[in-house]
Amino acid sequence: MPDTCLVVSAWPEKHSNHGIAWYTKLTLTETAKQTGQRFIVLAEKGQDDTPRIYQNGKILVLRVFDKTHPSLYPVILTWLAKFPAIRQVAIHSEFGVNAGLSHYILLLPFIALIKLTGRRIVYFAHNVIDDVTFLSGHLDFSDNPVVIDVVNLIIRMHTKITTWLSDQIVVLDESLQQRLKRILSKEEYKKVTCFPMPVVHKQVLYSKTRAKKKLGISEKTKVLLSFGFISSYKGTDWLIDAFSYAMQKGAKNIHLILAGGPAHSLKGRQHYQQFLETIEKKVAKNPHITITGFLPEHEIPLYFQAADLVILPYRGLMGGSGALSHALGYYKPVVLSEPMQETWTNQDLQRAASRSRIRKSLLFFPLSYEGIRHILTILKKPKTLLRLKHFSALLAQSRNVVKLSASTYNQLYQPVVETHASRGLLQTLRLFLAKMAI
Repeated sequence: MPDTCLVVSAWPEKHSNHGIAWYTKLTLTETAKQTGQRFIVLAEKGQDDTPRIYQNGKILVLRVFDKTHPSLYPVILTWLAKFPAIRQVAIHSEFGVNAGLSHYILLLPFIALIKLTGRRIVYFAHNVIDDVTFLSGHLDFSDNPVVIDVVNLIIRMHTKITTWLSDQIVVLDESLQQRLKRILSKEEYKKVTCFPMPVVHKQVLYSKTRAKKKLGISEKTKVLLSFGFISSYKGTDWLIDAFSYAMQKGAKNIHLILAGGPAHSLKGRQHYQQFLETIEKKVAKNPHITITGFLPEHEIPLYFQAADLVILPYRGLMGGSGALSHALGYYKPVVLSEPMQETWTNQDLQRAASRSRIRKSLLFFPLSYEGIRHILTILKKPKTLLRLKHFSALLAQSRNVVKLSASTYNQLYQPVVETHASRGLLQTLRLFLAKMAI
């Protein structure tokens, strides 16, 4: 079955739309539509585990595993064995992220066992990290330099072994390619391909004025929007503190909307629950800040349409930003934190910035009081907002899902010839052990 690929990934349910599921559905659906490529998706169980067929029979979704249960990997491997004729497997890194550290540890033997069957493996690295310093608050581990150095070493080794075991590594941003370039050898780096977070242009059903009215916000009030999970990594606490301070200093007619809910991967952890409680207490004291909680997909357009400016106050870059892709889809003016300046290396971003006369210093803001002043200054300048909107439209066009799927298909889903499948167990083991000895 050379025209079929097995995919291990989350897949969205009616009431779930987290990043990996959204990305997988969007890219597979468009690829199947344009090329005829067929996919069998092994996804997590949900409220309805009935097998579903999408895109005129080209995508079959089987909800077969519990992403938090110890049986996660044996179950997936058992299902992979049911399709011996399918010779390529695409693995999305976060399919079992709710299992915590065990997912990260067991991912390597899981990929190795698939490799031993002779299948071609395409590994989608949704996150690429070479320094965990900015995640200390997010993950609640020591900020001791020695501990951080040890963790960084383990992560780099994990990345190298994953690369050895995979036939192709896919990242979601050009800046992540550059990060991998610092970790991998020249030969290993040849396996890396970038398939950016795709953009779908959204047709809006109502004006900004009407959207604000539906949300109970005055037409004269400027709306700042931060979209995505509430977390330290995404700078939610900084944004609330900075915005509240600006209000105390006299900022008026501005409303901040935090459009998102708790992070799936951290739900239930004590340090994260304490973080959420602190956030909720601060927001309760400020009537000019709204936290929406999880948004059903049909409500997302309302909030983006009401926004005058979208903010990404991340403390660092971990993977491709779904929030940025959503903002681009609505052609919304957007600004990013200085820790995200790595994205400036993206060629399409630089082209869009040049054509819209956007300087680097305008697009990125520091995580300090100067940063919130920068944001509020932009809100007062209609011409600057128009330039930022033009920038978003240009970048959205270059990352359109139709364009990306067509250009990337041949790189990702290659027919597997028999010689690859018949490499044999012994030869594969020797190759892996040789790599481990380097």
